[in-house]
Amino acid sequence: TAHLPCITCIAAPNGQYIRSYGKLWENSRLLVTVEGRARGSSDPSSWGKIAEFDLPGVHGSETSVNYLHRADLGDTLLVPGGGVRATFRLVNGTVFQINGLALCRSGEKTEGG
Repeated sequence: TAHLPCITCIAAPNGQYIRSYGKLWENSRLLVTVEGRARGSSDPSSWGKIAEFDLPGVHGSETSVNYLHRADLGDTLLVPGGGVRATFRLVNGTVFQINGLALCRSGEKTEGG
């Protein structure tokens, strides 16, 4: 479990992943579900779905390419001390490659950016 002390800042999960080609990557698809809950809740049913997106792992080019998926969650996580979690499920194919994950501020400039 990762503790995120500034949960009120998080509004945009970002994922970097590979789309590739060939038999191994045929029909590759990942379903990502992002959920949040209010501060201090220990009830397992208190998690509520905020966003869900489907990422393809294959493309028509005969090369592997990194892609970035950004999901702007708006103000849905503006609950001080709240929590966020993401579930990754391979829904089709046999492989999928995630290269990086980040939780970012929405639309704000950050140091160095």
